[in-house]
Amino acid sequence: MTAKQATVDALLDALDQGRQAWIEGRISWGESSLMDQASDMTIFGPFGGEAGGADNARQARAASLFRGGRGSSEVLKVIVEGDLVVVVAVERNEVVFEGETETRPWILRTTQVFRRSGDRWLRLHRHADPLIQRRSLAETRRLLDE
Repeated sequence: MTAKQATVDALLDALDQGRQAWIEGRISWGESSLMDQASDMTIFGPFGGEAGGADNARQARAASLFRGGRGSSEVLKVIVEGDLVVVVAVERNEVVFEGETETRPWILRTTQVFRRSGDRWLRLHRHADPLIQRRSLAETRRLLDE
């Protein structure tokens, strides 16, 4: 394994730890402080709306909607160019939402962009959406009308 591959593998592990923390209702990047969010990052979150930024209070409110569960990431592609890494994945989770007692699927398509800064990764962008099922044009247009 190359040093570059080991570094990317550590980033993917930190992402898994962060995803699990989110499912448990908290924001954390894992035991290692390998990752942080750039102050000017953008987030297209799974609940829709305008792009958010590195607002930890906003993210904590969203994470607080989750009460537990388990998940995994199916990494579809990793692009490494110099100090930039793009991770394209499907996050397959079974979660308990606030006010519920049973798990339900929470499957997201995600794209994340990171920049290496010393021995840390700064997340520059995250896009996560639940549009995992293919839709017809008519079904997609109905989403636009909501």
